[in-house]
Amino acid sequence: MTLKTTIAGHVSTVFLDTAHFAVTVQRYVGGVKGSVENVSALVTWDPTQTAYERDRATRRASSMMLASSQAVTTSDSFKIGNDLVQVEAVGPIQDGAVIVTLKQYLPQTKGGAPVRTGEL
Repeated sequence: MTLKTTIAGHVSTVFLDTAHFAVTVQRYVGGVKGSVENVSALVTWDPTQTAYERDRATRRASSMMLASSQAVTTSDSFKIGNDLVQVEAVGPIQDGAVIVTLKQYLPQTKGGAPVRTGEL
């Protein structure tokens, strides 16, 4: 048994075990709210980024490790706690896991940056 096969075997039994590291999230297959399944995932939130565009907004990004048996597409969305996030990219399968990049756009925040920076 090699280290690579040991790690691949531990992905679902250790890393994606909700008693150890993972959390249960809801997956909306194809982005349809009627097609829901619960999956175990290891979620990592990136620092919040403020979007300085036409509106006051916040962009959040995260990555999530899932078992390689999950056939995630970019049309899927996930609910992590109370946060609804969209799939931005799906990485290649490595060692029994797949890394999914997620994004969230929150349209308004209180105390955001000024909306206009030029003349009126």
